[in-house]
Amino acid sequence: MPSYDLEFVLSVHNSNAEFIRNSLSGLGQALEVSQLAQDGQEKGISFKINILVEDPTIIFDTCAEFGRIKSVKVQERS
Repeated sequence: MPSYDLEFVLSVHNSNAEFIRNSLSGLGQALEVSQLAQDGQEKGISFKINILVEDPTIIFDTCAEFGRIKSVKVQERS
């Protein structure tokens, strides 16, 4: 089964890196969650997320419950 390397930005209002990390940790491998600098125009906090998964849909469905997903990159790995 192929796996996918996901990289995206998640903008949230009521969450933190630890909560996001705990919510996604069992869904994939090589999870990285890092907070991005605020640009002043956007309310809330943005996180850059990298994770290796077999089914990207599960990650995106989970993250959509926390906030807005943007700047998505999906790369299939063999």
